[in-house]
Amino acid sequence: MGSTLITRIAELTNKPISIDFNDYLYHFILEENQHMWWFENFCKKYAGKFYYSKNLEKENIFQDYIILAIITLARILIFEEIGHFYNINISKSKIVNSFIRDLNEAHRNDEARHITFGRQVLKDLVCKSSLLGDLALKKKVHEHLFKFLENTINSLYNPDAYKDSRIDMVFKEKGFTIRNNILSSDVRQDFNKKNFSDPIHKIFKDIGIF
Repeated sequence: MGSTLITRIAELTNKPISIDFNDYLYHFILEENQHMWWFENFCKKYAGKFYYSKNLEKENIFQDYIILAIITLARILIFEEIGHFYNINISKSKIVNSFIRDLNEAHRNDEARHITFGRQVLKDLVCKSSLLGDLALKKKVHEHLFKFLENTINSLYNPDAYKDSRIDMVFKEKGFTIRNNILSSDVRQDFNKKNFSDPIHKIFKDIGIF
């Protein structure tokens, strides 16, 4: 999870809206800082660098404080639902190093709590907001989060990583071209829809955001 989203969580602490879950927000920040340290140091030690996500944080057009809290927590939930998919699959994979499996298993256990927490808090906040009775506002929130979801999925395909792995030399194409070809392929679009877009849309529909 990016430091920007953790900053957004910190902004929710000690506010009237978070009185019922304030202690958990601090626990959440502590664990997420630990996770960033784990993975950033792993990447720097074994890959020699860290690949930063770009352009995930879009301009916020919402003013209502409860809606802003919903947007923040929903963004985090999107990020964690996608990460959880990979944690589960990598932790069970026999083709990766056992240390990497253990790292993803530890991350999986922490994130499972965060996901459960995030879904419940979002449901409570939606009930306290004007979202359920304001279709125009709900449409704006849906569009905003849909774009964030799309950007988060796209960020998984990093042209710098393709270049560093020398895949670009195999395909004799630049990293961005490889990325765009993968993202536009029917196989990958079906994969992203099945494993990310459809499940997250269902979660948000059940919560009352979509």
